Amino acid sequence: CGIHGQLWGGPEGDRFGRLARELEGIGCEALLINCLPMTRIGDTISWLSDFTDLPLGVYPNVGRAVEDGWQFAGRDASDQFISDAFEWRRQGASIIGGCCGVGPEDIRRLATELAKLASHPQQSTTLANHSSNVHSFTAGASRQRKQEAAAGAANSGGTQHLHRVSAWQDETGRNLFPLPLPKLQVEKGVFMPTQGSYLIWKFLFREGIGKNRRCLDIGCGAGILSVQLALNGADQVTAIDIDEASVNNTLVNAYRNDVADKVTGLTRDLYLYQPDNKFDVIVASLYQMPTDPAGQHSGHRDVDYWGRNLLDHFISQLPLLLERNGAAYVMQVSMLGAEQTSRLLAEQGYQCCVIDFNLYQFNSVFADNLDQIRMVESLSDAYHFDLDRNEHVMVMYLLKVTAVKAGT
Repeated sequence: CGIHGQLWGGPEGDRFGRLARELEGIGCEALLINCLPMTRIGDTISWLSDFTDLPLGVYPNVGRAVEDGWQFAGRDASDQFISDAFEWRRQGASIIGGCCGVGPEDIRRLATELAKLASHPQQSTTLANHSSNVHSFTAGASRQRKQEAAAGAANSGGTQHLHRVSAWQDETGRNLFPLPLPKLQVEKGVFMPTQGSYLIWKFLFREGIGKNRRCLDIGCGAGILSVQLALNGADQVTAIDIDEASVNNTLVNAYRNDVADKVTGLTRDLYLYQPDNKFDVIVASLYQMPTDPAGQHSGHRDVDYWGRNLLDHFISQLPLLLERNGAAYVMQVSMLGAEQTSRLLAEQGYQCCVIDFNLYQFNSVFADNLDQIRMVESLSDAYHFDLDRNEHVMVMYLLKVTAVKAGT
């Protein structure tokens, strides 16, 4: 934690969360957050529960440190401590105590109120709001209770205004409302999943790709594809990215989805990557942007006249990466052209087919490179739809790449 009691985010906080699993493995029987101001406890319990099944708890401070010692906060803060404790219990804290400023009388009083709650659960709202300093639950928790109440009423027929309705399902009977997107948190500095990543994710989810397979996610980012492959039942998923923060983010999101045992993260540059083995399934949503060599460029990306540098290198590495009977699922935008991709694949003994596509309106980055995109399109079979002066739409293709069979 920081010097003011705040829980660290970014890789430090993530690593602490992952450490919880190791503590569990060496015999720790519980994990508690201690010596924080009550206002800093926040959602640490629910955060830690993403990483471990250990019993969790809190014992915070009441009052504050001053030059002459500890300043006790009086009766109001004691009431707040009791009130907040019910929220911590609701979040999953099974052990609750007190650190600086909490006295035996506070713990005795808390134990009495919690015992009442255990005997009479319906009194929880009254007990949690017993003082004039009412501690309201978070807005999200309130919404959740309302939704649960509405769902309960709908399922039980307990109201004349709510009716049982059929779940929105696909043809296989799988519920799609809400859509079961993996639990993801994108850390600061890590690229958000792109439209290309979402296109690949939809296919992986729909078809259950990866079951009992050894998989590779190239440019994993926050890990949406790695996690889905693992959720689909992959034997092992290797996630690589040139950015260490992205690899850490992927590993944390694997923990959030309870598939950490299946996901391995490596900080690797695709141009230097030498795998120990080949893979049955590869997914890749690579950066693709034609750029003018004479223009201004960001410092972390090479000039790429045709926008094909990463894609072409990936194709050249397929014999080293992909099992002969495996498949690679690759997103390619229409501004790169089909002829060059097909030619390079054929030279390596591979072929591709389109298994899905999506239309995508230019964002500001593509608009900034519009002149170079038009130059590439004039020199190749690349294209996009120019609807009017300010409206440009490209096509994102999802390609399935497989080895050409003998005799075909």
